[in-house]
Amino acid sequence: MEMKNAQWPALAPLFHYYVVRYQRGIIATNGALPLDATTLNPLGVEGICRLDTHDMPFAEEGSRTRPSDAATADARTHRIGRSGTGYNYQPIRTPSRAMGIRAALLANYPVVIGFALPDGYPDAFVDSKFAWTDPTDPAPGRGGHCVVIIGFSDARSAFHIHDSQGADRFDHGRWWMGYQVADSDVVSAAVALT
Repeated sequence: MEMKNAQWPALAPLFHYYVVRYQRGIIATNGALPLDATTLNPLGVEGICRLDTHDMPFAEEGSRTRPSDAATADARTHRIGRSGTGYNYQPIRTPSRAMGIRAALLANYPVVIGFALPDGYPDAFVDSKFAWTDPTDPAPGRGGHCVVIIGFSDARSAFHIHDSQGADRFDHGRWWMGYQVADSDVVSAAVALT
């Protein structure tokens, strides 16, 4: 959401995770959150707070930590917008997911994707150029993850990913996902923030 609203500060992803999983009770049988209306609509209702009001470690304990009243109040100031009867996001359901994502980025819409974590994530799944280009290497590992796509390079045949793992990971918090990976079953969903 902060990619869509450049004036916003860094937001707290584990605030949203807490709201969806523990307050709303939305969770898949494997422990993952689906990337659909059930998890996106709370961004328009509860919103998401600034990272500095709910800065929790990316671990089970951090995910279970209840946000403070101040964080909850702050979240209401950072909500996804509405358009008509719905919120401002659109699932990408084109025959080539990569081309649908590319079209959304060309229209200046950041794209959120959900994908199966590869073995070695986050420490050893990208190559020396911070790229993951083969959906079968490394093989899918445990769980899933969501990231935001902030750009693309046709020369690299890849999307530029901003990951929530922090600026000390990858290339200042960013890595590349090949178009081939985006079009594979590794990616479960893609949503443009419109």
